[in-house]
Amino acid sequence: MTHDKEDPAQFLYDTVSRLHPLYADGKEDVPENVLSEYPDAAKVVEATSMLIDLLLPGRMTPGTIKMDEFTVFLLRRLTAAWRLLRPQVERAIPFRWYGQAAQMSGEVEQQDSHAEATRVVQRFMESFPKIREFVIDD
Repeated sequence: MTHDKEDPAQFLYDTVSRLHPLYADGKEDVPENVLSEYPDAAKVVEATSMLIDLLLPGRMTPGTIKMDEFTVFLLRRLTAAWRLLRPQVERAIPFRWYGQAAQMSGEVEQQDSHAEATRVVQRFMESFPKIREFVIDD
């Protein structure tokens, strides 16, 4: 199929024409059914905002932070990010056992998703002091 580069409307119409038959009108294509086990993207984005505020205090939160409250500020940001992110990682962990790479390598032994998510998020958050050093150097 060739497209006239000067006519984006035709290109868009052709693309929609190829997309349309790929959708079902039954329950199988309802987002709640397709994505029900996936991590909640909004919560991951919210956790990311908390972590940006942790590494760049005041970037996501207006106002000044008093030095005598700074430890509490950091603890609140890290705790909020943990509470948002850890359950989403737990929802994502099982997908590593369903992926093509896991199937091909034979690594399909499922683990405790809760424990693995805790381990992954802890390891991630342990890197923040080093990341903060990079931020300072930058």
